Parts: sequence; structure tokens; C-alpha cells
Amino acid sequence: MQTISSQLKSIQQISKRLKIDLTGCHVETIRAERSFGEVYRLHSDYALPEFGRQKTAVVKFTTRMNGSDLDMGRRESRFYSDILPKMLFDHPQIYQSGRYREESEYILLMEDLGPRYYFPARGHQWGADDIIPVLKTYARLHVQGAEVLEKVSDTSWMFTYHNEQWKPDELFSRYEFLVEKHFWPEIPGIRGLIERTFMERSQLNELPQTILHHDSWQSNVGLPVNPSDRCALVDWGFGGYGASEFDLTYLFLEPYRGSVLLNMEKVVNQYWEERAEFSGFAIKKGDQERRFFMALRSQALALLQVAWHAARYPYPPESLPARTWIRHRQTLPPKLAWLAGA
Repeated sequence: MQTISSQLKSIQQISKRLKIDLTGCHVETIRAERSFGEVYRLHSDYALPEFGRQKTAVVKFTTRMNGSDLDMGRRESRFYSDILPKMLFDHPQIYQSGRYREESEYILLMEDLGPRYYFPARGHQWGADDIIPVLKTYARLHVQGAEVLEKVSDTSWMFTYHNEQWKPDELFSRYEFLVEKHFWPEIPGIRGLIERTFMERSQLNELPQTILHHDSWQSNVGLPVNPSDRCALVDWGFGGYGASEFDLTYLFLEPYRGSVLLNMEKVVNQYWEERAEFSGFAIKKGDQERRFFMALRSQALALLQVAWHAARYPYPPESLPARTWIRHRQTLPPKLAWLAGA
């Protein structure tokens, strides 16, 4: 624990931005990355009304990134206030949210879930045991989320993969750019994969839709002390809607190899077993796999588009997005090659 470091917001800066007297508090860095959101834990020697009468709270600063409209802070705050309270799983209570610095930064002051959950680091490899509460949580999110989504009159502020507009030739040219600039190796069968996925879009869009987390990084999933309990999900900047499979596919597409110990077929099957136990509804195993692979192909090609954008408009060197996309350069092409041959 420290009061000030070169990477750290001073308590005076945070106090000014939150408009709260934090005299005597200490600051602990959770993540000091402006491009993906700075996250700090605030410690007080006594319970504060501003902290929900707790001694700790978490503050998150989200900024616009690379000139694109990634207003993730606003979306995350709206999920916490409007969507998640209607669902039966744990999530942080929001104490304060709002804009700062002429609307270039969004601030969230929220409940600290650290005392009740363990949040793995990026690079954590999911095992057969700790993936079960993750699947339990997503199964319940998706069952309850379908009902909640029906009552959302305006979804324009929510993230989704279903509204993506792209053409096969355009996407293939972006792949060729990545190869030409030596970001990626050549991938046999990539054109066939692109055309197949494009033809599947209408089927994918016809799948039942629900509320989605869209961000199953290891560090965004709080593992409970009791493995039979449900997890807590945090970081809802990409919260949105779509086919439930999209919350499963990123487990296998994220670049930190968290799924290397998992059997894909067993994970999909376990997820549907959890859904059946919770809702009494299940689909045939063949349909489980068909739906999953449609979403997996679609999301993998969506990441190809982001890779093209990251190559053309690089993130700041040594930033978390830059390091993440360096890893994606190593892991995504083999996955696309595998999908092209599947």
C-alpha cells in the first residue's frame, strides 16, 4: 500500500475529482492503465458514508482511447444502475459516477468486492473446477438476461456483435494488409472462413438474444470462496446483448491462454447443463456445438477487424492494449487457421 507513486493518482487528485474529502485515506493500485481504465482501491481507517459505510472502495477512471468513442464508463455505469440490479448475482454497488475533464473521462466509485472474491490475474489458466462457477454465473445471467432484455426499450447504447456491417472482400483485404505489413502470417483457408461466416450471419442473428457481459477476461471474474457459489462479474464497459454463446467464445479467444487446460466441448456442454438446471430448458448437443461455433467464427473475425485497426492506429507503446494486441498477433492467427480447417 502506498500514498503516491509516479503511476498513481494522489489522494488529493482523486479527492478533487470525486468531490469527497479523503483526508487520511491511502491508495492502492489495481491497474494503472489510462487506455483500458485506471483502477485504484481506496483505504480508510474508518467506515465512510461515501464508501457505503465500508472502509474500502474502488475507483475507476475510463478515458476515450485512440480517438474512438469508447464511452465505456457511461455504459458500465448504466449497466450497474439499470440492468444488473434486476439479476440474481453479485456485482459492485455504485456510490458515485459521472464525467470529469470536459467529458473526456468517466469516473466510477464503487463497492470493493475484494474481501469476498478472488480476482485471478490475466494469464490464469482455468481448471476443470474453477471454470464451473464461471459457467454457473453466465448461465444464470443469460436466462435472467433474456427477460430483462425484453423490457429494455432502447438498446442503442449497448454493445453487440450482431450489428456489425462488413463484406467478405473488405475483410479479406484487411487480412491481406496484416500479412503485407508482416503483422500476421498467411492463413490457409481464410477466405473460405470469411465467406462461410458471412453466410451464417442471418442464422446467428436469429438465435435467442440476452444480456451479455462480453468481457470474460480472467481478471473480470471474481471467484467465490466456495466453488459451488456463483461468481461476481465486473468491468461492464462492453456490456450489451446478443447470442449467449458470445460470453463463452471469448474464453477461448482471449490472448493470455487461459483456456489451454479446458476441453471446449465439455465447457459448452457444462454450460448448457447449468442452464437446464436453472431454467429447465436445454437444447440438443448438436445444436449446442453448431451455435457455439457460429459465434466463435464470428467473434474471431471481429477480432481480425480490431487487429487491422490496431495495426493502422497503434496504441501507445507498452500500454496494456499494445501488449494485449502483441499477444493477439501470436495467438489469433493459429486459432483462425484452426477454424478455417474445422
